[in-house]
Amino acid sequence: MFGFGMFVASEREQGLLTLKRALPAPRGSYLLAKMIMATLLAAIVMVTLVAAAVVVGRPGLTLGQYIGVGLLDMAGSFPFCAVGLFIGTRASAKSAPAFANLAYLPFMHLGGLFYPLPRSVQPLEFISFAFYLDKLGLLFVGAPSLDQLAVGAAGPSSHVGPTMQVIVLAAVVFTFTALAIRRLARLG
Repeated sequence: MFGFGMFVASEREQGLLTLKRALPAPRGSYLLAKMIMATLLAAIVMVTLVAAAVVVGRPGLTLGQYIGVGLLDMAGSFPFCAVGLFIGTRASAKSAPAFANLAYLPFMHLGGLFYPLPRSVQPLEFISFAFYLDKLGLLFVGAPSLDQLAVGAAGPSSHVGPTMQVIVLAAVVFTFTALAIRRLARLG
């Protein structure tokens, strides 16, 4: 979300996105390439973290679970890229990092990634796409998520089915990408 949004905002302000539209390349290929690079970066980070976990912590996951974590990590980068792209089309290059922080931190905290949410706040967890991504991790990995490990502290979190999780994440990607592309098509 951060690098993607900041670079798009900077390139938009410098007029590079307008120049790239004039080049003989398929529409949106530049932005798709940036999303793929962000996904590859997420894969590289995931491989280094898994390697460190295997050496230091010995998590005891199977090869299939490691592959599931990798696939989920790569697919999970798309909603963040889409939100970053949207921020990059709306904010200036200097304000994009601040807006990315204003979006990222509530998504993470409301998603229950750091600690289980109190019962009074749990109805708000459905606002965060990180919540759906965290719950989808159970499907791929079969290991408990962070909030489920600490469920005794605050009570069980609300759950939705895997189909709804995928639908919500896909809706986030398509909605924010469409809004950003619409903005770029009109204003460059």
